[in-house]
Amino acid sequence: MRAWVAVAVTAAVASAAIATATVLLDGDTDPVGATAPDRIIAGPQGGRGQFVVECELSHIEADDPILHPGMAGHSHLHQFFGAVGVTASSRLSELLAAETTCDQKLDTASYWAPLLVTANGDVVSAARMVAYYRAGPGVDPERVVAPPAGLQVVAGRADATIDDPQPQTVVSWSCGDGAARQVHPPDCRDIGDLRLSVVFPDCWDGLNVVPLPIGRHVVYSTAGECPASHPVYITQVALAFDHPAVDPEGLALSSGSIFGGHADFWNAWDQQKLERETRQCINRNLACRLAGARAP
Repeated sequence: MRAWVAVAVTAAVASAAIATATVLLDGDTDPVGATAPDRIIAGPQGGRGQFVVECELSHIEADDPILHPGMAGHSHLHQFFGAVGVTASSRLSELLAAETTCDQKLDTASYWAPLLVTANGDVVSAARMVAYYRAGPGVDPERVVAPPAGLQVVAGRADATIDDPQPQTVVSWSCGDGAARQVHPPDCRDIGDLRLSVVFPDCWDGLNVVPLPIGRHVVYSTAGECPASHPVYITQVALAFDHPAVDPEGLALSSGSIFGGHADFWNAWDQQKLERETRQCINRNLACRLAGARAP
């Protein structure tokens, strides 16, 4: 049985963490390619080809190896899952050689997201993250290939607000794995865990594995098709961060507004294993080792 982790800090520290909110993520000014999936995938998933990995919390750190590489403490607080000991200065080779908190021991990828901050300044983390690997909505599963080795992706916008929210197809909140999704965290105290879901792009440009200074190296498919600028259909990664249910009134994120949910993915899987799972589960449209048989 996993124990939920809640880290209490002073209001001053929480405020400082919120003040480090980052800039727009992954080239938001680029017009090429869709910036969100067509629809939310939720509810029973037993007939959908996918594989699932569950990872426990590794550590909490004010680092971001994608947006602030080599700049320790320069980011807002993040909760890290997967590869153990990831820092702002980590290299791909170090992740590949690391231990992992995931139940699939060949998954040494790193996954991270901001933490919850309650109205009284407590920082609350999730002890569990569930990663769903699948084809994007409407995409022919036979066309999908594994994400390339070393791929770095950020999904969601840290700068989103109540007046400028982001699509629920990218970022949403729910009680546990329920199908009902919301822009704002619901009150789950009599229901179950509070889940943050973040869905990543599924079309790759075939060239770049790190975010570009201008433009995007990955985008979302539209009506099951990737644009000519991003012709490679890669596995869509959807992450679900399960937090203990807390009072939703006054909730924020360590990055700022509660509406600014986002997450990062750095592919450091054993690449042969990731490609094999993609062929055996997604390409054959088989649901492999589903966690609760529901999507995030």
